[in-house]
Amino acid sequence: MNFKEIFLFKNLDDKDINEIKNFIIVKNLKKEDIVFYEKEEPHYLHLLIEGIARVYKVDNKGNELIIHKFFAPSLIAELANFEKIPYPANCAMESDGIILKIEFEKFKKFLKKGDVNW
Repeated sequence: MNFKEIFLFKNLDDKDINEIKNFIIVKNLKKEDIVFYEKEEPHYLHLLIEGIARVYKVDNKGNELIIHKFFAPSLIAELANFEKIPYPANCAMESDGIILKIEFEKFKKFLKKGDVNW
């Protein structure tokens, strides 16, 4: 995978790309795979780089109520990370796809250091 082709990392130099690879997990997901559950603590930024994901809630009758669909490339539910709140809904893949799970605390430290070459 070429990280320089991903909008979030396109301006980073090779040194910085190699550093962030240490705290990113590449997940190849199938349709209907769960990305995260409602009320789960957000430890990762989820960057959808291929496919479609849906965020949804389940009502008391077991019906799925879709709140939003995300199309690649897109961050998913990043506000939960920034606000330090549990995910407000579930997320599952609408199609096969790829998500980068970025360890949020390590990514914040990376961004705060003074020598990142954006």
